[in-house]
Amino acid sequence: MPPSNPDTMPVPQHRPLDDAAGAVIDTPWSIGADEVLSAAGTTGAGRSTAQVEALLDRHGPNELTAQPPTPLWRRFVDQFRSVLIGLLVLGAAGAAAVGDIKDAIVITVVLVINAMLGVVQESRAERSLDALRSMLTPTAKVRRDGKIREVDATLLVPGDVVLLEAGDRVPADGRVVVAYDVSADESSLTGESMAVHKFTEPVESGTALGDRSSMLWMNTTLTRGRAEIVVTATGMSTEMGRIAALLASADDVETPLAKQLDGLGKRLAMVAGAAMLAYLGVGMLRGETFREMIGSAIGLAVAAVPEGLPAVVTVTLSLGVHHVAKRGAVVKNLASVETLGSTSTICSDKTGTLTMNRMTAVELQGFGERLDPVAGHDLRGTPWQRLIEAASLASDAVVDDSGPDRVSVGDPTEVGIVELAADQHLDIAPYASSTPASPRCRSTRPASSWWWSSTPGKAGRSCW
Repeated sequence: MPPSNPDTMPVPQHRPLDDAAGAVIDTPWSIGADEVLSAAGTTGAGRSTAQVEALLDRHGPNELTAQPPTPLWRRFVDQFRSVLIGLLVLGAAGAAAVGDIKDAIVITVVLVINAMLGVVQESRAERSLDALRSMLTPTAKVRRDGKIREVDATLLVPGDVVLLEAGDRVPADGRVVVAYDVSADESSLTGESMAVHKFTEPVESGTALGDRSSMLWMNTTLTRGRAEIVVTATGMSTEMGRIAALLASADDVETPLAKQLDGLGKRLAMVAGAAMLAYLGVGMLRGETFREMIGSAIGLAVAAVPEGLPAVVTVTLSLGVHHVAKRGAVVKNLASVETLGSTSTICSDKTGTLTMNRMTAVELQGFGERLDPVAGHDLRGTPWQRLIEAASLASDAVVDDSGPDRVSVGDPTEVGIVELAADQHLDIAPYASSTPASPRCRSTRPASSWWWSSTPGKAGRSCW
């Protein structure tokens, strides 16, 4: 199949798939599914428990390596890493040196409060992220020892056979060995919002990442169909792991506000220094001694330092974090709020970003009539009911109205059809294709753009 959306991303070195004996495959997407299973030292029945334990020791858990948490003392010290804060520290020391204990105490208290505000905000954000991580406990349905089991996704190893359905998140990079009308949302990896069709047929070894139709990637999501994959890479060896490693190695860049405050601090230091030297020079020309002038000169320099500015900036950024949190976003660093506010250009795809990547049935044409808009028409008991039921049963989309907000998973077109059935109060749950009582008979997508699917009818009658 020719690539419809050429990907400009370079072809990375994929971690080879190996078994306990050491066989390797450099490009699993370029060979047949049976060859991948054979080279992995496994079969459709999956890994044995002994193999899994050995490979876990070799490859480690299937998780992205997180950066170690920053110690509390390090966070506190980091709050003082700016020119303006350094200038205030020198001002407090200078005030104490000339006997102005009051100013020294005031500046020191302001600096400590400012640092504590920053540490508390960052610690609170870190706790929120830890709570979110603890809630996300991904599992995977695998074949091991010839049986289907649900295991912790972190315990997957290369060669595991994973079973996936529409709505499932792919737990690791894997070669597709069984596919029934499979499409996957790979926007988190490639940025392409449109679902990508997946097949078992191999592609050329030099095919770009986004066009490897025989592979499924970690943290992408199946929007349609059912698939079985043999795991080819786990943890930091996956494509997501490669991106995580690049992000971890990126250098920290100062925010625009930090650059402006540093510039202000340098200018204030130059002005204060010039004023102090001019005061000393004028005083000595008038015949006063250096010892008599130095105290007043340091006091003049200290007075030029705005000790309240860092606290004002910190409080303002904290308010920004609070407002962003109301929109459902967690901000780890205070400066990130200002960075977001200074953004002038956003390069974004349209579908799924500026739009919601959703489709809604607004008009029906057929049976000699036209319903526009379809909302407001009761289709129960009409020929439309049978048609909508059939289309809903032949889809893999799932619509959940049990919570305060509707949750829909699946291909946007199929979701639109199933949502139409839900809006019309058509109860298809007892014999929906996703339930064990009514399995999908057949589903296929030939080379053309047409595809068809068949499911059992009501009361177990033959397939449509």
